[in-house]
Amino acid sequence: MSEPTLQYPGATVYRTARNRYRCVTADEIRYWRIRTKNSVNQADGIDDWTGYSDSYGTEADAAEAARVKVGTVSHRDADTDEAIGWYTTAEPEAVPNPNHRANVMQCTGDILPGDRYIEYLGEAAAYQSGTRYCLPCGIAAWATID
Repeated sequence: MSEPTLQYPGATVYRTARNRYRCVTADEIRYWRIRTKNSVNQADGIDDWTGYSDSYGTEADAAEAARVKVGTVSHRDADTDEAIGWYTTAEPEAVPNPNHRANVMQCTGDILPGDRYIEYLGEAAAYQSGTRYCLPCGIAAWATID
């Protein structure tokens, strides 16, 4: 059986995995981050979430970072470097994976060495650094069935 035709040859390509990869569509959550509130903005009447942190791989890591962040300095005086504001609230927040395809029931999740997969090269900076799709997800996203 031949492989389905890719809609954008040159931008997408069939490959055989040499390493273990994760299908870009497999995970519903892309990463975790913490969002914060601080005393300076709250004193100015702004009670919105005002900042976001670096990314974390798990909810537990983000929750721990949020716990540690509360009470630390958020603002310093530009002239004296004196602390003038503190983080009052911080909580973990999931950032959804925009590539998640819940409707592809056959998603393999992991792409194992020897597995065929489809790589989207459209925005890749270097050879084999594109976005990797397991074969069912890649076909759903990038191929046409003849």
